[in-house]
Amino acid sequence: MLAEAIRLIFMLAVAVGSAYLGKIWQISFVSKNLALILFIVIGTGIGYVLGGVIGRKLDRTVKWIEEKTQKVSPSELVMGSGGLILGLVVSSLVSQPIKEALSPITPVAVPYAIVLVYFIFGYLGLNIFARKKASLDFFSGISAGSASKSKNNTLVIDSSVAIDGRIAELVKMGFISANIVIPRFIINELQGIADSDDELKRARGRRGLDVLQVLTKVGPAELLEKDYPELIEPDDKLIQLSSDLGATLATNDYNLSKVAALEKIKVLNINELAIKLRPVVLPGETLKILLVKKGKEKGQAVGYLEDGTMLVVESAQSHIGSEVEATVTSILQTSAGKMMFAKLVKGAK
Repeated sequence: MLAEAIRLIFMLAVAVGSAYLGKIWQISFVSKNLALILFIVIGTGIGYVLGGVIGRKLDRTVKWIEEKTQKVSPSELVMGSGGLILGLVVSSLVSQPIKEALSPITPVAVPYAIVLVYFIFGYLGLNIFARKKASLDFFSGISAGSASKSKNNTLVIDSSVAIDGRIAELVKMGFISANIVIPRFIINELQGIADSDDELKRARGRRGLDVLQVLTKVGPAELLEKDYPELIEPDDKLIQLSSDLGATLATNDYNLSKVAALEKIKVLNINELAIKLRPVVLPGETLKILLVKKGKEKGQAVGYLEDGTMLVVESAQSHIGSEVEATVTSILQTSAGKMMFAKLVKGAK
């Protein structure tokens, strides 16, 4: 749209300038009227080509600036708007030399050139403030504290975290105090899962929607309508949205976490957090464990700690179904997780 507007302005300016030249320059081998028409046609063509080139470059520049401003915090935006006002003041000062330079050559083009300068600045200012309108509400006291919050204090939720549900407890307990953003396309994804014919999928989808509802009640959560129609996959939209907002992405999806890391996006993986928060058990410690099944080797019995860690107890097969005391002898870290080995405490029944 901007490129076409600039092209139109250039076409009009050059056409008018060419008409002016056609009047003052005399061409002996053609009539005056024909010369005027030729000048206008040629000038319009030049304006069309030149305006298209300049318009596309300016359009790309404007879009680049818009993308950058989406990552700007409200306080930075206020400073930017001050800079915009200063830029308009400077442009008004620069317009005078432009007027003096163009007046002797083509005075009719002067107002078009000045309008073009102000149009570009006005377009930028309008788009910047339109996109950041919600963030500027703290001026009216609606969200006075938002001005002091960092642009990185935002957490974008994906469907896997919503279905998992643990994030709601983290928010309730105050471990997560970020501004939570729930994209509309994630709600649509969960709704599609909840409408599935598969009973398990249907339950997962409904659980995800319930968790999102809890988040809107217990934490500073907001529903974001922004979508990326040019992107099909929700994962791609999440990456783009997190990048645009300068936000942290909350996901349990391993592959999505890796892609986000490549895009320099911070990731909060609830599964990784749970692993990091597992209690540290050292060899020599004694644990109470419920043995639930046989181990792979003769005499072994297997139990599980509260965090899901497997504990293999030697010579304890006869105690399956009972809770016993066992002393940890060794810990094995594998790609699948942590596994511990133990032996029965002497005297255990």
